[in-house]
Amino acid sequence: MEEYAILKAEIRDVPRILELTRAHTITRDSPVPGFLEFPIPDNAAYRARLESSNFCYVATAKKPIGFFLAYPRISLEQGFVSGPIANRLLQLDENFIYLEQIIVENTHRRRGIARALFDRCLRDAEEARHPLAYGATSHQPVRNVPLINLHHEFGFRLKEEIAFDGLSFGLYSKHLP
Repeated sequence: MEEYAILKAEIRDVPRILELTRAHTITRDSPVPGFLEFPIPDNAAYRARLESSNFCYVATAKKPIGFFLAYPRISLEQGFVSGPIANRLLQLDENFIYLEQIIVENTHRRRGIARALFDRCLRDAEEARHPLAYGATSHQPVRNVPLINLHHEFGFRLKEEIAFDGLSFGLYSKHLP
């Protein structure tokens, strides 16, 4: 089994993050979970996102095989992340970190990599004294059961449903120590 490391994402990782995002963005009629109708940022936007946040990671084994991108509230306020879910989060009068994207290549799944990415992000968020973490995952029409289970495994609970454009996402929250 190939070894992997969890590292902070760097600008040089952006092309691979883009490649993985494109490969795992799905339409509402997809039989498998992924980034449901995700508006894919371009290279410059991903670069700006990475520069705006200390909570972006890659799982690497010679090259990135997965990534996890999370953002503090200020990144949303500054427009680096936008859309209905970000807009709802900004209505909450709280300091938080938003766990936006996580993916591991199909050939590297079921090895604990997503769990390790999640763990690293939450530990760093705790050290940075963020009191809350939010994550959103698709519920309808494609239910992302693996990500829902991962949220539950890390102690997240469903806060509310956010519906728009015929899609439904669960907004999960966790108080951090």
